[in-house]
Amino acid sequence: MDQILFWNVRGAGGKTLKSDISDLVNMNKISILIICEPRVQSSPHLDDLFNLGFDKAEVVEANGFSGGIWVLWNSNVVHLEPFKSFPQAITMKVGNSGHQPWLLTAIYASTYSHIRNFLWDHLDFIHTIHNLLWLITGDFNEILSSSEKKGGSSLCRIAGFKRWVDRAAMIDMGFQGAAFTWTSNSVKERLDRCLCNDDWRLLFPEAKVHHLSRMSSDHCPLLTKLMPCCNMSRTNPPFRFHTMWMQHESYNDLVTDSWNSSSGDIISKSQMLASTLKKGYQDLRDREAAYWKQKSREKWVKDGDRNTKFLHLTTMIRRRRNKIDGLLNDTGLLCEDPMEMKAIAVNHFVNLFSAHEEIDSRFIIPLLFPILDQATISQLASLIKTEEIKANLFNIGGLKAPGSDGFPAQFFQKHWDLIGHDIVGLVLDAFRTGRIPSGLNHTLITLVPKCNSPQSMHLFRPISLCSTIYKVISKVIVARLRPLLSELISPNQVSYVPGRHISDNIMIAQEMLHKCKNSTGKKGFMIWKVDLSKAYDKLSWSFIEKVLHEIQLPDMMIKIIMSCVTSTSFQVVLNGDLSNSFSANRGIRQGDPLSPYLFVLCMEKLSHLICSAVEFKKWKPFRASQSGPLISHLFFVDDLMLFAEASESQARVLKGCMEEFCNLSGQSVSFDKSAVYCSPNTCRGEANLISKVFGSPITNDLGKYLGMPLIHSRITKFTYASLVDKVQNRLASWKSKHLSMAGRLTLVQAVTSSIPTYAMQTAKLPSTTCCQLDKLNRNFLWGDTAEKKKIHSLNWSNVCKPKSKGGLGLKRTADMNRAMLAKTSWRMVQRDDGLWCQMFEKKYLQRNSILDDHYTKHTGCSSTWNAVLYGAQLLRSSLCWRVGNGNLIKFWCDNWTGLGALSTFALSLDTINSEALVKDFWNNDDWNFQVLLNCLPTQIVDQISKISLSHSGDFSDKQIWQPTSNGSFSVRSAYNVAIDCDNDSDVAWKGMWCFNIPPKLKLFAWTVAHGRLLTNV
Repeated sequence: MDQILFWNVRGAGGKTLKSDISDLVNMNKISILIICEPRVQSSPHLDDLFNLGFDKAEVVEANGFSGGIWVLWNSNVVHLEPFKSFPQAITMKVGNSGHQPWLLTAIYASTYSHIRNFLWDHLDFIHTIHNLLWLITGDFNEILSSSEKKGGSSLCRIAGFKRWVDRAAMIDMGFQGAAFTWTSNSVKERLDRCLCNDDWRLLFPEAKVHHLSRMSSDHCPLLTKLMPCCNMSRTNPPFRFHTMWMQHESYNDLVTDSWNSSSGDIISKSQMLASTLKKGYQDLRDREAAYWKQKSREKWVKDGDRNTKFLHLTTMIRRRRNKIDGLLNDTGLLCEDPMEMKAIAVNHFVNLFSAHEEIDSRFIIPLLFPILDQATISQLASLIKTEEIKANLFNIGGLKAPGSDGFPAQFFQKHWDLIGHDIVGLVLDAFRTGRIPSGLNHTLITLVPKCNSPQSMHLFRPISLCSTIYKVISKVIVARLRPLLSELISPNQVSYVPGRHISDNIMIAQEMLHKCKNSTGKKGFMIWKVDLSKAYDKLSWSFIEKVLHEIQLPDMMIKIIMSCVTSTSFQVVLNGDLSNSFSANRGIRQGDPLSPYLFVLCMEKLSHLICSAVEFKKWKPFRASQSGPLISHLFFVDDLMLFAEASESQARVLKGCMEEFCNLSGQSVSFDKSAVYCSPNTCRGEANLISKVFGSPITNDLGKYLGMPLIHSRITKFTYASLVDKVQNRLASWKSKHLSMAGRLTLVQAVTSSIPTYAMQTAKLPSTTCCQLDKLNRNFLWGDTAEKKKIHSLNWSNVCKPKSKGGLGLKRTADMNRAMLAKTSWRMVQRDDGLWCQMFEKKYLQRNSILDDHYTKHTGCSSTWNAVLYGAQLLRSSLCWRVGNGNLIKFWCDNWTGLGALSTFALSLDTINSEALVKDFWNNDDWNFQVLLNCLPTQIVDQISKISLSHSGDFSDKQIWQPTSNGSFSVRSAYNVAIDCDNDSDVAWKGMWCFNIPPKLKLFAWTVAHGRLLTNV
């Protein structure tokens, strides 16, 4: 196995360094050694290195204290020959026996950006003169994203390096070990890395990079293990159904015969079918594209464009990223043996799912759940219908990861006519007995890394893979519970409650922080951002049951819910292999559809505890404005923010509430991972006392809340740099090489519809950020490469039109941002009853409307409110009143005729009373035409005469969104308004996309229709 060691030694003349290099070479069996920044000439020192087993060298000498690269190798192990040398790079051709030749480039980039630009030009040249597999390792003196730097100036050196990586379509190989490779005082950066092209990654799919411990240099050594491809031996792999089997000509007969010939319940029949399918697996391997489509987890891939190499490569990269090479045991020793790693994982979860301390049996939290009416209880207890079962089965994503049985929902959906009767029988029996059948609730735990190259179990997120049939039972329960949540859950908790949005709490948190950081006077305020440790995993089963009884759910419902929770057994999936089975006596599963709803109901008891403390004047919350609602807490599942006046006594009250809840529920707070922010007018001594009480550090920056940065200062392009990084990672240029334009279009649509739109709901993105995102989308769509920038055959504004208008349906970021903010403004106009709306109305609007032309923006508004006003500008342009009884519509100021404000048509300004209502111009059962004709032109009065008021007064006035036929707001129609595009479809364009042909042919037809087909290229 070839192993390459790269190290920026910061001086090769020291005795300590020679000892360090000797240890590294001997411990890791290095066949290629690369040293940079030696600060000395090579001749007196190479002999010492040759004594370590190397006999060949290629050198770029240092120029004083700058530059210098030494490449040494053992010619008996690996064959290298010089390819190209440059002051900042050495490129060698590697020609080992057993695989095809490839290039290795060692980099030591200049610390000066203008000199580094010559390096990118040199690498471009190397890229154009060969078509070999390519590995690059070295110190690039630049980072690729803002997340690769901690501390220091926010001005990141990323532009030149990032552009070159995009041009060359290189793949970052990732790493194991420390996140940063260079440290200087309080600044840390990932300056050293390994890159490769796609073909090199395909040849060495198991290759990995280790950031070794820092030694006598301020840079980490980089160890690259090539690890040739080999099939992993698995002692106990789980069965997995593959969708490609469905395409085999004998598949349907095989399934039907197996199912009909098997006896027992659906669990037994599924096991027999799995055994039958495994035996015939070798005969069903001729459907490569369908196989890789499922394994890639790229949900956006559409039938018609196979993109097989892309799917193969993405799967390989995902597998390498998710593979666990070693785990730390209890003594801190890294274990790489598969059996030892499985034992470590099992022990971790056995301890985690075991209640070590007796939970306080007293249930002393005030009973604040509202009493359910008898009709609701009867509905909860009513018999389960076949239609419910079928609907919930078909609501499960067809290719969602299956559980221990290995069958995804797509299998059961396809064969509903064959096995639907068995499914219905099992589900009905479970609800009748209140018991989950034995084996159905067996769960596989897959480990999702929380960070790069985790080696400790607490750095993995356990996701439970439940069986599809169990999910049907769970989703039937959820369908009955979910409508009750808006009544049961206080407005401070917005997760999983119908009609509430995650953006609600983001806006409240931003506004409360704005209040905090601008506070003056004697009274200070604090925000405690609380981190619950393993919240799902530690929830007490007895606590869950007590909460369900307090809600007064029917006994049958409580019984089946508790069976869902307590009948579980587990196995860990580690690198595709199953561990031993184990059970639990506490916790709920991430991956069970029921779990988040149970968790939210249990967290409501903490809300009850807080509300009681507020009511009895123990907890002193604060307001965002003088007349606004008091805010004591915000919950989104296990994300907690607590608000109170800043004092030591208040800190004790808050901590006391948390400790009392934890004693009852089994939860625990990670106090050291939590953080507290105090307003600037809080004296330092008081803040330190607060921090001591909480056991949480004081911070000047609360970081992110629910994935959004909390704004502490002026918004700049760096505020949302992580957003650009995420999109760039998803649209990596190596993907463009292996996708047709139809595939690239689909990927851009998937990325832009998921990543940026979340931020767009509550923030106006800087124009620089919008331009960066558009540029990423544009370049990826047209397939720019290292060799040349592709011709963008159509203007981006036209590409971003709807398909029915001749575009491709992509969205310009700034316009989409405006449309998303218009949706938030629309919710205010519709009198959303959430806390966020009450807060904004009391703080900024008082008795005004967000749509009033005469509304004057307050000075010192928060960035969130400015964003809402920005959306309101778009909303105002297309809103109209639908006249009911005329009690709400201002006659002169509001648009209720479709002509805009009537004040613009007034015959005399003296006649305008801005507070006059439409009903004031109605006389008994008709318009008061005498008054109307005195103040408006005849043609306007004729238009008004076509509108009638509700005589009975039963119908109130209603604001409607004119661009849609039903008057309801939609983001799609708002986007069309933003780009000044009407909603009418062009029949020719719309018809072209309806043809049943592969997407690539549709795009070809689209190009031809625009007259942009390239010739002589």
